[in-house]
Amino acid sequence: MNKGTEKLFGTEVEAFLGLRYTRMLVRLLKEIENFEKVKSRPPYTREILSIIKTWTHGHYILTLAESLGFIERYEGYLIRKKAKIKVTFNKITELGRQFIEIYKPIEETKEAE
Repeated sequence: MNKGTEKLFGTEVEAFLGLRYTRMLVRLLKEIENFEKVKSRPPYTREILSIIKTWTHGHYILTLAESLGFIERYEGYLIRKKAKIKVTFNKITELGRQFIEIYKPIEETKEAE
């Protein structure tokens, strides 16, 4: 986690990331959190990018969220039809949950538009 992450809550986040990326971060984190509640495991990268339906910007937002300490990315294995597949899981951190709580109104404002 970056040393300056604690300072990023509030209007500094919007100034640092821009409103567009802040909304995308909130959406990504909410989708990861919802996926974990439904499936009882964190989503792997392809799953979450398919859910948010953006591949290029989505992967950038994933790496940004990791660098800010909002998600933890780690490698693991899935077993599908007797094949062991190596994937990267994306787990939301407590800091990411706090970010969602603070910025829920931003995402709700976008949905109302």
